Amino acid sequence: MHATIRRYDGIDQARTDELVKKVSESLAPKLSKLPGFKGYYLIEAGNGTVSSLGLFDTAEQGVSERAKAGNYEIVRYPVPPDEVERWNKVAGEPLWNEWVKKMEGKGHREARTILNTAVELLKN
Repeated sequence: MHATIRRYDGIDQARTDELVKKVSESLAPKLSKLPGFKGYYLIEAGNGTVSSLGLFDTAEQGVSERAKAGNYEIVRYPVPPDEVERWNKVAGEPLWNEWVKKMEGKGHREARTILNTAVELLKN
């Protein structure tokens, strides 16, 4: 499950009922037709602040509604495996090794095992 949380400031407090009505009558029905949609909630925090919580099955589904609303296109770029491997060597491994060294310096002898397990889980 993925949640999108948004905050809107400067909402005219005298019009929050109107906002809720528009969301209920217009936005919510459109969102409910999107793949992976699970729910949408408005939270009135007072002082002209309203937050929204959208729930979707995946992160991609959570942002696709925002992209459609803004007339943006989501372009998928499948990164070739050799490029991923190069990025891991250049950027990933030095950072990971620094983290392991730092954690081991704090007495966490299992840091390398934790890192290796996390990397393996990400491969699947």
